[in-house]
Amino acid sequence: MLQRSFFAQKRHLESTFARCKHLPRNPMFNSGRVPFTQHSGGAAIPSVPSVPSSPLTDVLSRAEYPNSRKYILLSPSPPEFARVMDMLSSNLSQEMILQSINCSPSLLSFFSDRKKIREIAKELARSPDPHHSLQIFNLAYHLGHTLNASAYESVSFHLSQSQNWSIVLAVVASAKQHIGHTTLRLLNWRALALMETQRYSLLQQMLKEFEGAKLSPTRRTYHIMLSGCMRNYDLEGAKRCLQDMRGAGFQMDAVTHALVGNLYRKFGADPQVRQNALESLAGLHPEARTTVINRLIQSSLDSHDLSSTVQFLSLFDTENVQSLVSVIAIDCASPRDSPIPFDLPTLSAPGLKPNSDTFATFMNYLIRKSSFEDAIRLGESTTSMRISATPNLITSLIHAYFLGGHGNVAIRLISALSVNSVPETFESLMAGFDREERPSSLSLARIPLTTRMCNALLRGILNRQGLASVPTVFAIMHANSICPNSRTSEVLLSYLNKVNVPRPRTLFRILRGLSSPTIRPSLKHIHHILARIFRDEKRMFFHSAWNTGLTSRKPLRNRIRLLGIGEPFDPTSGIILDKYLSYRAAARPIVQSLGARGVKSDTAMIYLRIRRHSVLHLDVETAHRVLRTLMARGMHPNEYHFGALVEGYALSGNFNGALEVMRTAERSGVKPNVVMYTNIISAHARLHDAQSAMRTFKEMVGAGVVPDVPSIDAVVSAFYAEGAHTVARNLLMTLWTYVQPFPATLEKVDLATMLLHFRSLSSASPLRIKSTTPRRKAMYQQLKLILEAYQRYFGSRGKSR
Repeated sequence: MLQRSFFAQKRHLESTFARCKHLPRNPMFNSGRVPFTQHSGGAAIPSVPSVPSSPLTDVLSRAEYPNSRKYILLSPSPPEFARVMDMLSSNLSQEMILQSINCSPSLLSFFSDRKKIREIAKELARSPDPHHSLQIFNLAYHLGHTLNASAYESVSFHLSQSQNWSIVLAVVASAKQHIGHTTLRLLNWRALALMETQRYSLLQQMLKEFEGAKLSPTRRTYHIMLSGCMRNYDLEGAKRCLQDMRGAGFQMDAVTHALVGNLYRKFGADPQVRQNALESLAGLHPEARTTVINRLIQSSLDSHDLSSTVQFLSLFDTENVQSLVSVIAIDCASPRDSPIPFDLPTLSAPGLKPNSDTFATFMNYLIRKSSFEDAIRLGESTTSMRISATPNLITSLIHAYFLGGHGNVAIRLISALSVNSVPETFESLMAGFDREERPSSLSLARIPLTTRMCNALLRGILNRQGLASVPTVFAIMHANSICPNSRTSEVLLSYLNKVNVPRPRTLFRILRGLSSPTIRPSLKHIHHILARIFRDEKRMFFHSAWNTGLTSRKPLRNRIRLLGIGEPFDPTSGIILDKYLSYRAAARPIVQSLGARGVKSDTAMIYLRIRRHSVLHLDVETAHRVLRTLMARGMHPNEYHFGALVEGYALSGNFNGALEVMRTAERSGVKPNVVMYTNIISAHARLHDAQSAMRTFKEMVGAGVVPDVPSIDAVVSAFYAEGAHTVARNLLMTLWTYVQPFPATLEKVDLATMLLHFRSLSSASPLRIKSTTPRRKAMYQQLKLILEAYQRYFGSRGKSR
C-alpha cells in the first residue's frame, strides 16, 4: 500500500516486457544477464542454452578471468563492455577495472553516455547479481561522469522489486556522494530500506535527515516510519510518528487507518483499530479494500473470533465466499446469529471479490487445524472460480501437500515453476517416497518461483527427510537465481530446535554460518535458540510421569540457571545467558547487533520471559508483572502467555490458580485451549493423581476442546505412574479414537509399542529423539555439508532476494 505511487510504473514495465519478443521468459527476472555457471558437487546445475553469436554476447575467454560468468546484456553496449562485466564478476579491484576502461576509447565513450549507463544499471538491478548496478554507478563517477538523481531512483525501484534492500541503502548513499545532494524520493527509498532491514534506530532519525537535506517529508515518509514502529512492536514510537505527521499538516486519512489496521495484528485484536480500518474502506480502491479485509479476517481467525470472520466475509460478493464460510461453519454453530461487535460500512462499489490471498488465509487456518486435505481442496478450487493463483496461494499449497503426506506433489509443483533446475535434482528429493500422481488444474503461468516457496520446500523436506537433502534444496535455489533470506535460516534453526540433538552452541554456529552483511540475525532466530536452552534447563528439574523411577530421587546437584535476567528489557525481554555458559560469547554480538538496530522485544520473546519465571522458577508473581509490561506496551496477551501462567501454577501445585488464569483468559477473549488443559493434566500426572488428571480431561472435553495426542498421552501417563499399566493401555486404546480409528494391527502389542505408534500421529513436525553421541556426530557432519553448500552457492554474493 505504501508503494502505490509506483504501481503505474510497474504495470508499464510489465506490459513493455510482455510485448518484447526478445526478452528471456524468466519469471524471476524480466530482463538482465543470464548466469552461465557449473558447480562441482551437489545437484547438477544446467548451463544456459546457447545464444546466437552477436557483438553483445562476444565475451573474453574465461581462462583470463576464471571466476567470471558469461552475460547476455540486452541494453546497447560495445563489445569491450563484456570485459568490464567479466572483471566485475571476478571481483577485481576498482582501480584495475578503471585502468582497463581508460585504455579503451569505445568504453570511455560508452561511459560518457549517461542514458546508456542508466539503462545498463537498471538492467543489472533486475539481474541475478544486482550489486553490479551500484558498481557501474561507481565506475561512471570515477571516470568523471555523474548521472542525475532519477537514475539512482529508478535503480532503487528495481532493486526493491527483488528485495535487495541493503543494496538500495548503498545506492542512496552513493547518490548523495556522487551528486552532492539527495532527493525526496531517494530519502523515502532509504527510509523504506531501513525498515525492511530492521534498522529501526536509524529509521527514527529520518526526519533529521530530511531536515539536514532541507527537504520536507511527505505523507509516504510518515507512513513508512509508522510501519517500522508497528513492525518493531513500538507502539509509543507509532504514536509519536502520528503526532509528527499531524504536526506536519497530514491528518490521518483512509490509507493511514488501513495501514494501522493491517499491521495491528501483531499487537492483538483491538476493537477501535478494527472499526477505523473498516471505516477507511470507502476511501480505498478495490485492491486495497481486499487487502484490508484480508488482514481483518486474519486477525479474527488468529483470535478464534469466527463470528466476526463471517461478518468480514459478508463484505465480499456472497457467491464467491460460500466455500470460505463453509470452512468455519463447522466450528461456528450459528455465526450469523451472533451479535456484531462492529459496524460494517456500506461500500459504494458492491460485488467486491476475494482474491487468492483470501483463500490462502483460510487454507492456513485449516492447516493449523490439521485439516490438510480440506486445505488442499480449497486451494485447488480457486481454478473453478477463475481466481488466479499467486505466490502466497502456492506457498500454502506446498505446506498443505507436505503436511498431508503428499510431499512429492509439492516437489513436482516446485519443479513446474523452476526454470533452470534439471529433473534429476527433483528426482533425488522424491526418491524413496510414494510416486503419487495428483493432477492439478492450477495455472502456473506468470508465477515466479520465490524465496518463500523455497523456504516452504525446505521446511517440508526437513520434516520428511531430515538434513541430508538440504544441499539439494540450496542447489535448486541457486539454479533459479534465488538466494536465501532470514526466514531460510529460521526454518533450519526451528528444525534443529525441535529434533533436540544439536546443543545450543551448535545453533549459534549455524546462525553465524548462515549470516551475512545482508542477512543478519533476527529476534526470531534467538527465539529458537533460547527455547532450546529453556528446554535443557527445564529437563534438569522436571520429569515426565512416564519416568516413575525418578519420583523418589532427589536432585544430585544444585540448581543451575542457564537463563538469567538483566537489563535492558529490549531486545530479549531482559533474558540473558548465565555467565558460566561457554557459548555466552557467541550470543553477545548477536544481541548487541539487535540492540544497536533498536529492535524491541516481541510477543514471543516476552512469552519466553513469562515462561522462564513461571515454569523454571515457579515465580508466578514476577511472571504476572512481565505480563503487565506486555500490556503496557500495547500488546494483547494471547493463548501462549496465558498458557505459560497456567503451566507455572500447575507445576507449583496451585491448580485453583491455574483454573483462575484460564477463566481470566476467557474473559479477555482468549479461549482456553488444549495446551492449557494438557499442562494441568501433566501436573496431576507428575503427582501420581490419576483421578484428578482424568477429571480435568473430562472437563476439557465438556468445554468443547478436542483432545490431541499430547493431552491423551498425559492422562494415560497418570495411570501408568500409579502402577495401573493395564488400565493405562486400555485407556489409550479407548482415547485413540479422538485422533483416528484404532488400528487393529496394534490390538495385541504392549503399551510401549502402542505409545510409539500413537506419538507418531502427533503432527508433521519432527519428533524429538534421544540425543546420543553417535547421533550428534552424524548430525554435525550433515550440518558441515549444509554450510559448505551454502557457502558454495551463496557465500560469494550473500545477497537476499
